[in-house]
Parts: sequence; C-alpha cells; structure tokens
Amino acid sequence: MLPTLWFRNDWATWIAKPLGKPTLKQIEGPAGAHAIAATHPALGEYCLYCEGDAPLLFTENETNHARLGLDYPDAVHT
Repeated sequence: MLPTLWFRNDWATWIAKPLGKPTLKQIEGPAGAHAIAATHPALGEYCLYCEGDAPLLFTENETNHARLGLDYPDAVHT
C-alpha cells in the first residue's frame, strides 16, 4: 500500500474565491515511523504517519493544461 495525501485544487486563480495553497512537510515522527504535517487554510492541520523507513516522496502534480488543449490563465507549463 502506498500512503497518499492530496488536496483538491481550490487555490487556482481561475476559481472565483481561491483559497491559499496547502502545505506538506516532513516532521519528526515516533520511533519507526515517518510523519507529514499537512496544513490547509480551510481544513486546518493534520498529520499522516507512515510505518517503516521508506523515504517520503513529495510532488506537485499540477495538470499541464496547455498540453491537454485547455485554456486556463494560470497554466504555467510550456
């Protein structure tokens, strides 16, 4: 199983009332586990704990709208 944490994109400029972008960061977890602190402007703060010593991986995963033929003003991919 791959523990996954994601947020719906409600911070994009094309949204009528965008929120701030959430943050994820690695924090010190209990012995034998990794921990991620997640902070969202509307949802608050949460922690995700992962057992074992596998490395944590973080990615933005923003959609490349131009490549998909979509015309959004905040598409930053070229």
